Amino acid sequence: MRPFLSSLPAFLGLAASVLAAPAPVPSRPAAARIPIETDGGSAPFVRGLVRGASFWFLLDTASPSSFGRKQSQALGLPDGPSLRDVAIELPGFMVAMPSLAVADLDPRQIALGHRLDGVLGSDFFERFVATFDFSAKTLTLADQKTFRPRGRAHALPLTVEAGLPYIHARVTPRGGKALDGEFLVDTAAEGAVTLFSPFASRHQLLPPPPPSPAGSAGAMQAVMRGETLELGGETLREPVIAVSAATSGLLSDARHAGRLGMDVLRRFRLTLDPSRKRLLLEKNAAFPEPFDYDASGLRVQPQGADLTTLEVRSVRPGSPGAQAGLRAGDVILAIDGHPVGEITPHGVRRLFRRDGKEYALSILREGAIRKLQLHCRRQI
Repeated sequence: MRPFLSSLPAFLGLAASVLAAPAPVPSRPAAARIPIETDGGSAPFVRGLVRGASFWFLLDTASPSSFGRKQSQALGLPDGPSLRDVAIELPGFMVAMPSLAVADLDPRQIALGHRLDGVLGSDFFERFVATFDFSAKTLTLADQKTFRPRGRAHALPLTVEAGLPYIHARVTPRGGKALDGEFLVDTAAEGAVTLFSPFASRHQLLPPPPPSPAGSAGAMQAVMRGETLELGGETLREPVIAVSAATSGLLSDARHAGRLGMDVLRRFRLTLDPSRKRLLLEKNAAFPEPFDYDASGLRVQPQGADLTTLEVRSVRPGSPGAQAGLRAGDVILAIDGHPVGEITPHGVRRLFRRDGKEYALSILREGAIRKLQLHCRRQI
């Protein structure tokens, strides 16, 4: 008995040190609930740590994972086209990425209007059951073996091709016939429905509206109102449909109908379950909200390292922007007295979608500050 008693203090000291030590961060949580940043249909972002430095990662179901070249160089990581075995600490757990492509993310950052350091993409989501709760602004990652769905969710068959998730949907253009097809689930696209150019061509969609001011030149042939979008037993009314005229890249995909962006996805609690080949949908409070679209006729693009400068790139002739006197090259400084940097680029685009709203703009043109009145009006 004496040997045990003599060792008891050392044993108790060891036990105390174990209990006092911080618990290890699991790499495969049973269910990790992570806060995300998204607002009114903007692409979702999450903060993560790499080697102790904080970075913004885009949650993109429709592209591979990657890390910014500038960010990689700043950390002193090996130079090359890809990184191996990168540990990313998200709130609640650590995830090890076996490989991360290294890319120049500045063009995407400008297009999104949000700081972009990396992308957690299709190769990330295939490892978990991922639930986006856009109302609560959370992403829940669950183990594929132990996940159990909520009873109210509606399950749709999910097809995964080259790592990308597709579901069946039916879209009916206004005055046209119902069109069935497979649509890409794209959390990085801020629009509602985009029809790929081969699909639109096969169905002879001749769009009457002028080119979209929100897309890059030549990327979109037109934007129109649809009658309905049927998805998982639910019907969405008057969705905004963009028609692609692309001859290369994703929007020219001949095997699929199109993609569904955040203005559709944000209306659901959405669960990607690739191991069981299903997508779970549950309506949220945003489901009945009307689909809106640019009501200004302006195509604006954030500029500068902090993305707080908003430049007018084009103005549609005859649009509210043209009637207000705005020109390409103008820089919007403030809206109703609020600096653009406080509103954010996505917030400005949301303001410019409000039919009937009037805004006092402060703009910079040729070194002089001018005041203009913009009366937004529904364009489609």
